[in-house]
Amino acid sequence: MNSRSIWLVFFSVALAAASALGCESSNRTTPGDDDDDTSTDSDSDSDTDSDTDSDTDGDSDTDPENDCDFYAANNEPGSVGCEFVIPTPPFYNNDSPTSSYRGPCFAVMVANDSDGPVQLTLSRGGTTLDAHAHTRIPTGLGSTLSYDPVPPGGIPPHEVAILFLSHRPGAESVFGGSLECPVTPALTVDTAVTATEQGVAFELESDVPISLYDIIPYGGAQSYLPSASLLYPSTAWGTNYLTLAPHDGILQRWMLFVARDDNTNVDLLTYATVTSSSTVAIPAPGVNTTYTLNRGEYIQLNSTTESFSGTILDSDNPIGVYTGDTYLQVPTQDCSGGPRDSAHQQIPHIKALGSEYIGAGIPTRLASLLNESVAYRLTGVVDGTQLTWAPSTPTGAPTSLTAGAVVEFETRDFFIVESQDDDHPFSLTQYMSGDISSCIGGCFDGGWSCQPGGQGDTDWIQLVPPAQFFNQYSFFTDPTYGITSISLVRVAGDTGFADVEVECMGVVSGWQSIGTSGVYEVAHVELYRGGVDDVYNCATSQHSATSDEPFGLVVWGTYRDASYGYSAGGGATEINDVEVPIE
Repeated sequence: MNSRSIWLVFFSVALAAASALGCESSNRTTPGDDDDDTSTDSDSDSDTDSDTDSDTDGDSDTDPENDCDFYAANNEPGSVGCEFVIPTPPFYNNDSPTSSYRGPCFAVMVANDSDGPVQLTLSRGGTTLDAHAHTRIPTGLGSTLSYDPVPPGGIPPHEVAILFLSHRPGAESVFGGSLECPVTPALTVDTAVTATEQGVAFELESDVPISLYDIIPYGGAQSYLPSASLLYPSTAWGTNYLTLAPHDGILQRWMLFVARDDNTNVDLLTYATVTSSSTVAIPAPGVNTTYTLNRGEYIQLNSTTESFSGTILDSDNPIGVYTGDTYLQVPTQDCSGGPRDSAHQQIPHIKALGSEYIGAGIPTRLASLLNESVAYRLTGVVDGTQLTWAPSTPTGAPTSLTAGAVVEFETRDFFIVESQDDDHPFSLTQYMSGDISSCIGGCFDGGWSCQPGGQGDTDWIQLVPPAQFFNQYSFFTDPTYGITSISLVRVAGDTGFADVEVECMGVVSGWQSIGTSGVYEVAHVELYRGGVDDVYNCATSQHSATSDEPFGLVVWGTYRDASYGYSAGGGATEINDVEVPIE
């Protein structure tokens, strides 16, 4: 069996875990393995032969697993693919025509873990853009950071590159830091929409499967407002969503949905009060509204009063759905609130949601090295959902959920939460609180950012259920942040737990059990802390992690009053049969 790699960002099936906990098992393995999996149809028009003279090992032309059509036909949908439709998330104060924050650097990280180079094709609104000219391979960190051109043959094997999509010239933080891209982007305009209105997304195709995540602003440590998300290829999208969203901030709560195909009809039911628009039909709370979109078009809905949690979408063709907040604050027992941040996530469709999740916390920022108190957010999908917790129910956590119900709680402890069966899926998302004043510290240059105070800031990420874990990831870390760490969850196989190896440091140690079932373990791993340690040779922006069994991986980057996080990848296969109609 020729096992293939799984790339970034932003989820394979935990067979032994599902069996031990009484969940329905699946035979899905790491994408690329020669298994019996079926898959959804790929509409890719991209070149199915990665024929290039720059093949570094001579075998990518003859390896069918590097072919997009072969990949789509032999793997269930997930975060690896060849076609991506990428809307620009709204950012802090971008609805103000005088704000200096409008149009910060919007970029995507492209992870290639194939055996041959990757060629990219980029367009927006029917106009072809030169992807190669605006893509760079970062090397070094901090003061040693440089951006190298991509070779003519494409992004090399086992490499991660940055494709700079857009910025508005002159975008900057009020603290004086530039929010422009370090390299001229494909478009020098603000490509986000500023209110409830229709927008146009970027379209990216590759000639071999890749993984992708976005970040806004790239290099955003000096913006104090960054956010990142795993991106799903359009082959992994669904037609039925019940949205998960962060709690209310103080500026714009928003959601958007983007079409993969022409003449896509989307029915939407929300209870949020949507801001007025002269160009887009405003959905009345509790009333079904229908929208029609062509490929690459999206509708963004904004609200100044409430989040879009629990909104239902039902479409006749697959759509991508995003939610977020332009100015979010998260207080916990360790932080009274701290500065605010933007937040956004692309969310999975209902059939990809799990009936079991792991709360693995975040790598601590506390100088005491105690576990941080972490806030979580649950969203129910089906009435009558009963929740079981291990090792115990956290204070404030519910034991049942109804459809659309949202509950937040916080805990310092790791936990397992599961419903009674696959017919009762739910979602679990996680926050990072505002900055921690009594923190460990870490910087590049020995300057103000080294001082123990103000590490990290508000963030919100979706968590991947174990049933969608992969067994290999390549992932990117923003080289402008002083601290990089990862949170890992591994699943026991038939013979116990398998080692997880991070390329730059070797086999991970320090695992902690969750509960008494012996099925899951958690580890927090620090890859880099500028000015403090770099004992594993991990001072790089490109990383990979592998295991013989499925595991989950979340990436965290922190600096003074800034942070980002994202789940490094996973499946979007249908693991339940639930449909939530609009009635």
